[in-house]
Amino acid sequence: MRVAPADIEKWRKRLEATKSPSTVLREMASAYGVRRDDVSFMLLDISKASLDELQLVWNWDFSGTGKGFSDADLDKRLEKLTDGTT
Repeated sequence: MRVAPADIEKWRKRLEATKSPSTVLREMASAYGVRRDDVSFMLLDISKASLDELQLVWNWDFSGTGKGFSDADLDKRLEKLTDGTT
């Protein structure tokens, strides 16, 4: 799944202006009706995420099962993708 070209700038600005990348990724998942693995690749469309950062998303506890990184852990690990103003 890829971000629609018309939406890339909107999501990029949202990501750059947040302290919580996990919130933005959840919003994207909801908006596009996709799951964690899809939204991890969508992150490439809106940021300069590395393969290591994609792997962090793959290990995120997106479904709330208690396995993987919490939202707070993911936010901390992806903080360089944001400017943290909100």
